[in-house]
This record gives sequence, structure tokens and C-alpha cells, in this order.
Amino acid sequence: MIHSAGMTWVQLHPGRERSVLRRHPWVLSGAVARSAPGLAPGELVQVRSAQGEALASGDWSPHSKIRVRVLRVGKEPADAAFVDARLRAALARRAAEPALSDTDALRLVNAEGDGLPGLVVDRYAGHVVVRVSTAGMLRRLPELAETLASATGAVA
Repeated sequence: MIHSAGMTWVQLHPGRERSVLRRHPWVLSGAVARSAPGLAPGELVQVRSAQGEALASGDWSPHSKIRVRVLRVGKEPADAAFVDARLRAALARRAAEPALSDTDALRLVNAEGDGLPGLVVDRYAGHVVVRVSTAGMLRRLPELAETLASATGAVA
């Protein structure tokens, strides 16, 4: 069994790892065979194959048909530094796009499209509007707001 010590986990049914390995951002309820006891909504979990191999990490949602929103495929966890780097990369992509230079209203982060499921960020003039739709992103909101304010100079 290959896994990270101390990390909470969910284990998939046999044969259900294919979508995770193909980098699909969701693990649906029917794919989950079992989970660590006492997982809280929004908790970062390691997604494991039926054999116990670490496949990905993401945010747990026990009451949704989408049980895990995958943040990172692979054995490494999607820690705070990883999420911050992914947020900064999304912001940099928008800043580098010449077609967006003449507008003050644009989408800075587009959830799964930017590898940040549950997070949408729009900029309107000097303001940033953040919409979180998962408990995991809600848990990260203070850090996300800090990064957005420092990276954009906008009011979060």
C-alpha cells in the first residue's frame, strides 16, 4: 500500500481510478468505496486506488454526488503552497493575455478550468468578486483573499 502518513483518505472501487488518472477534476459518489472515518466537509483528502495507491488529492464533499474535487493528481498533497501557486498562475495567464488588456471587467479564475474547483474570481474595475461553491475553498478563503489583494491590488 502506497500512501502519505497522516493524510485523510478516500478509497475507490476497483477499476474506478481511470478518470482520476486521466485528470478528470471530479470523483463521483459511486466511485468511492470507503473513506477515513469522521471526514469533515471541505477536508483535503488523498484519493487512493482500490489497492491503496495514492492517485490524487482534493476536497471532500460528503453530501454531494461529486465526493472529491481534485486539486492535484499524483502522490503529493495539494497543500496551501500548491493552491497559492495555482491561483497565481491563473492570474498570470490573464495578465499576459493581450486581448484582455483593454478591459477592467474579466474572469480571473474559472474554477476547474484553472485547476481550482469551487473557486470563481471576477474583477470589476478596482474590485475583485470571489465566489466559492465548495467547503474546501471556503476554508481557504482568508488565504485566497490575501493572495488576490496582493497580486491584483484590488479590493477583495
